[in-house]
Amino acid sequence: MQKGITLAELVIVLLIIGILAAVILPVITAKTTEARYTQAIADLDAIKTAIASYQSDVGMYPPSDPSFDGCALMRKALVVGLAPGNPLWKGPYLDMKLERTDSNGNILDPWNNPYIYVAYSDYTVAPGTEATYGPDTGGYFNPNTYQIFSMGMNGSTDTTLSADSAYGRRGTDADDINNWYGDERKRH
Repeated sequence: MQKGITLAELVIVLLIIGILAAVILPVITAKTTEARYTQAIADLDAIKTAIASYQSDVGMYPPSDPSFDGCALMRKALVVGLAPGNPLWKGPYLDMKLERTDSNGNILDPWNNPYIYVAYSDYTVAPGTEATYGPDTGGYFNPNTYQIFSMGMNGSTDTTLSADSAYGRRGTDADDINNWYGDERKRH
């Protein structure tokens, strides 16, 4: 005579599966999140290397997008150049997967948000005013160079404006990754 599965046995099996899922799922989620942060750090390292090569050849950093909300102009300068026939440009300097860009040409981080790039030469608080920088003085942290950052997992950044800054303290959220401190999560 053939026996079927009792309701008690079914409940026990489902309970065991539920316990295993509750233990394994957070581990998988944490590893996925950490992999994305590792990818963002690797992306920023590749971009920083490309910017250094561009600056060495051309004599200046790539320009920023006027809105400071992306990196499409920087990407264009690094991949195809801004002035056709410029003998100083020896690129392309950047070799990143094209499927990781948005329709505007911004390079996307692992959370599908654009990396934000600002060249110091393009950063001004107001016409004729010198930009302030540093963790306690405003929004610019790399004097005479550039800033690039990912907004991290939450997709937002600190836009609190200080008295002397039109740009805010962007790139300084607890989950942001930037080129002046690196992984912000390790600073808190």
